Amino acid sequence: LICGVIYLFVLSRSILHKDVDNADQNLGIKYDLRSYTSELSIEAGSSICNQTLADSPLSREMHLNVLGVLRGEDPVLVPRSTLLLQEGDRLVVEGNLQDLNDALQKYKLKFEDEREVDPGPSDEATTKKKKRNFDLALHEVLVSPRSLLVGRTPREAYLRNRRRLSLIAINRQGVTLRNDLSDVRIIPGDILVVQFLETIDNQTLDNLGLIPLQEHTQQRFRTDLAPLAAFIFIFSLLIGSVSQYPIALFTLAGAVAMVIFGVLERDEMYRTIEWRVLIFIGAILCLGKGMGSSGTAALLGETLASLFEQLGPQYIIAFFFILTFFLTQLLSNQATAVVMIPVAVQTASTLHFEPMGMIMAVAIASSCAFMTPFEPALMLVYGAGSYRFFDFIKLGFFLGLIALTLALMIIPTIWAL
Repeated sequence: LICGVIYLFVLSRSILHKDVDNADQNLGIKYDLRSYTSELSIEAGSSICNQTLADSPLSREMHLNVLGVLRGEDPVLVPRSTLLLQEGDRLVVEGNLQDLNDALQKYKLKFEDEREVDPGPSDEATTKKKKRNFDLALHEVLVSPRSLLVGRTPREAYLRNRRRLSLIAINRQGVTLRNDLSDVRIIPGDILVVQFLETIDNQTLDNLGLIPLQEHTQQRFRTDLAPLAAFIFIFSLLIGSVSQYPIALFTLAGAVAMVIFGVLERDEMYRTIEWRVLIFIGAILCLGKGMGSSGTAALLGETLASLFEQLGPQYIIAFFFILTFFLTQLLSNQATAVVMIPVAVQTASTLHFEPMGMIMAVAIASSCAFMTPFEPALMLVYGAGSYRFFDFIKLGFFLGLIALTLALMIIPTIWAL
């Protein structure tokens, strides 16, 4: 761990491409966002009151194009440059969303959105107009593998009407998508550039499986239950570690206790369970057990033992480490470990080596999924950090080489191979 951290701090900047350093630039520039037409009203005390369009900073400084002015019942569709702006005027403007947001803050403007709302059964037959103020600021949210939006288009997910999110752009592995977004299917790792059409907190985003890359509100924590949660967690681990029963049984009991005592809500529990991962791991466990019961693991172990019979334990450790390392780049670490450990144990037993050393080599190598972004944790930072696929290959290869060197030095010493 220490060697890996030092390696990343010292060499990562010289290996990674320069675009990674620009990940925090202005969102409008970063995603080259299209112009956006909005309706802004001039509030009392605005500095642009009693200024003409030509003298106002809207066009000159904020790069906004004023398409029309709504004043009372008489809209001015093609305003002259000499038109005097007044309090209460509603301006139809076109411009970059970042410029719109800056103008709102600087010149005391308010974003207006009037829309027809269908009356309910008990309402009058006449339609009502509702004004709704919402945030023009841009927010980046990362789509996690458990997100409700995965596999759906924004239209199918009712992103605007139900989720109250206005999708502006999608960043997918460094490529910005801006056109026909309603038909683009969302995948894990996508970065969505959105506007909030109403007040949305981090808990709401978490319910959707979205991770805010720029915190916009303080997350609500149930701090009064923190001591109870810590007690359940520590108690489950302590009892499980000293009991003759599997620790998984006690951690499951701890999770149930979290729900019973209100630390975790049932909906939160269901959302945090990765059902696809559980099914996948269960299938791989069956595959590993099948390899053992059918004799496949024994056959492979004896074959490898005959090939490495004349070589020392370091060569066998290196072989299993390298093979496991490259397999785990394509498979999950759990799947790789379940498949490789029976073969490694059989090989060690045939050669009369300590099996625990081989198991440790496979366990370490299966955790070194650094060369590809297929690992869920790496997939989440792939787009967020503006990395490229080759960045993982460059960094991951040398990081794996460091892990191999340390394994060859430490494992034979500890287990006396």
